Amino acid sequence: MSYFSIPKLLRQALLANPTLATAIAGRLHYQEIPQPSEFPHVWYTRNGRDKETDIDNSETLRIERYTFEIVSDKDAETIVGKIIETLEAFEGEAGAELVQLVEVEDADDDYTFQSIGEELPDYVHALQVAVYILPL
Repeated sequence: MSYFSIPKLLRQALLANPTLATAIAGRLHYQEIPQPSEFPHVWYTRNGRDKETDIDNSETLRIERYTFEIVSDKDAETIVGKIIETLEAFEGEAGAELVQLVEVEDADDDYTFQSIGEELPDYVHALQVAVYILPL
């Protein structure tokens, strides 16, 4: 499976949720945010990838870590809730792999937002997401 398969599948899953598709209207950005981006928008990036292997160096488990930033000019708790709900339900076959589990947690209080410029929007929320993947 390619390096970008899981990020693409995450995007597809989120945009398949009608509430999210309507609320963010395609403003779901992986790695880069086009200039300018309207609010609300969701930006996500992969910030880690760990592998566990067995004795013959075959991959037994991969954990991909992502950060999701939700930025809006008004309260966006509904969007955050739907993102969490959708990500936590994201499991099953993904090509030649199996997404076994997705863990979603709020980012630490000292998290520094990367997707916003100098203007501070009214609402910001960050999630740390771990996707546990097994080879089939």
